[in-house]
Amino acid sequence: MDASTVVVFSGVAAAAIACQAVDPDHGAPLSSAESGNTATTPRVSSATVARAVVVMLTVYLLLSGLVDLLGGLGDSSLRKNLGLSDDRNGLLAEGALVTGSSLATLLLFLTGTRWVPGLRHLRQRAPVSWLALSLFLFSLAANLVPATAMAAVAATVQTPEKASDLIAGGSLFAVVGLAAVGPGVRRGAVATLRRLGLLPLSPAWWGLALVIGVLLVPAGDRLVPALEHLSPADCTVQQQQVLQSLSGEMRTALEQVGIAVAAAVGEELLFRGALQPRIGILLSTVLWASFHLQYTCNGLPAAPQLIIVALGFVFGALRTSGGLWAAIVAHAVYDATILLGASTSAQAVLVAGGAALAAGGFLLPARGWLWVRVVPRES
Repeated sequence: MDASTVVVFSGVAAAAIACQAVDPDHGAPLSSAESGNTATTPRVSSATVARAVVVMLTVYLLLSGLVDLLGGLGDSSLRKNLGLSDDRNGLLAEGALVTGSSLATLLLFLTGTRWVPGLRHLRQRAPVSWLALSLFLFSLAANLVPATAMAAVAATVQTPEKASDLIAGGSLFAVVGLAAVGPGVRRGAVATLRRLGLLPLSPAWWGLALVIGVLLVPAGDRLVPALEHLSPADCTVQQQQVLQSLSGEMRTALEQVGIAVAAAVGEELLFRGALQPRIGILLSTVLWASFHLQYTCNGLPAAPQLIIVALGFVFGALRTSGGLWAAIVAHAVYDATILLGASTSAQAVLVAGGAALAAGGFLLPARGWLWVRVVPRES
């Protein structure tokens, strides 16, 4: 994993913690205008400063998008002077996407998000909500840039990632997911776990999630041939190469399990734990799927990503009904089953064990340890 990726994720986590620390709901001082007190001399609050910083970040992204557009519309000498690549079409696509996402973000800062389905649960003037909105739209735009997707596919096929890099990648998602809810600065330990959906514990749902995670593998195997008819022949060949590379046949079983667990914990903490309660299953799933660039074809979303979207809805439903642990279990079991190449008999054993755990939890009296408890709605 390159250092720039670590720096970006660390910066996002630090920014999220800072925004949560100055959140008015946490007790940070408000300006007289925000507090409703107009008798004293107005002063700028730390929350206002944080929002201004997020606006400046968004304006910077807007300017970078405009520069890309300018380079795409100009000649090669202009692109050289601006320090841009000579890929005219790539610059136009990236510039249009980044510029559009930045303008949409600034518009939502002005108008609020209550009129946008899926964004109504964002706290309107909370600095962390503004940061999340800006990064959400920018990440979605950046992941849709064809050149970025093609580079990701080429890297996956040509140089399979090491187990340590994949585990580190999952850890970075986990760090951002935890930072997004403000542990230690806005919420205590228990409140943080509840906000993420890690409490209360519902072991019966873990058993059901285990069953679902295993059964998703043969379901996906049956969908792949059908989806291949929707893809050009070169895309089908490319995806076979990608899957072969991702399988990591030279890895040990322990490394495969570590990759599955790291991906499940990290991605679920961020996309289902931190984001889903605020932006809903649909938008969190779309964003999650957009990060799976290795499943694109010729730089565009491809049919295999429909499976990723379907998985996102399943994991999201589990998070809503049984808490985040259920989503993590299903995700980890699904990935591990594929990476380990689990046999049909091994899958049957896992299904039987999960079914027994789930049945015991759902059927025992309410005072039983395994009794299912629905996770309360987050405040």
